[in-house]
Amino acid sequence: MADETTPPPEAAPPPPSAAAPAHKPAPPKKVEATDAGAHPWIESIRRAVPDAVVSAKEFARQVTVVVDREKVAQVARHLKDAEDFRDFAGLAKRKPWAALAMTVFMLSLGGIPPTAGFFGKFLMFKAMLGAKEYTLVIVGVLSSAVSLYYYLRVVVAMYMKPEPDGAEAPRLGFNAGLVVLACTLFTLVLGVYPSRFLVLSYQSIVSLLR
Repeated sequence: MADETTPPPEAAPPPPSAAAPAHKPAPPKKVEATDAGAHPWIESIRRAVPDAVVSAKEFARQVTVVVDREKVAQVARHLKDAEDFRDFAGLAKRKPWAALAMTVFMLSLGGIPPTAGFFGKFLMFKAMLGAKEYTLVIVGVLSSAVSLYYYLRVVVAMYMKPEPDGAEAPRLGFNAGLVVLACTLFTLVLGVYPSRFLVLSYQSIVSLLR
């Protein structure tokens, strides 16, 4: 009788639930921004910034040495604003239209008719009298009188003081001259015909309060 060998039993396939999960790619590692070794260009920038600052300072020093300081001072004196009464001396001869516009502005600040400043101060004093604030009226009148003295000093300097040696007429471009002219005309129109502008202001206030 021949020996019959039984083959080994086949392994049962694993159940579906036991199948190996799909391979997921590992998340990328975050690089710390503070790690200077991982970013050598950061160290390069840190070394280059002080060198650039030093170079800029050296360049400014060389320019200051080369440029004539006296010429720079002369240009600065011509470009500076009028900061003193002497800066207005003789302006009526150098630039009569500019002096006339400045006179209108000074009279308006002093509350002299027929300017917008007179119209504004008139309404202010009228409101204070209506509220029986007589103390404020007295203080306002005295303050206006004191301020008028300083405003008229500018006018006197422009028309009655001799112009200094080497004084140049102020240079106004077309746009600047147009703005000065418009402001001068509006200052006079508002002082001569204030009722129309007063009605418009009241209408604007009412529309805002609705």
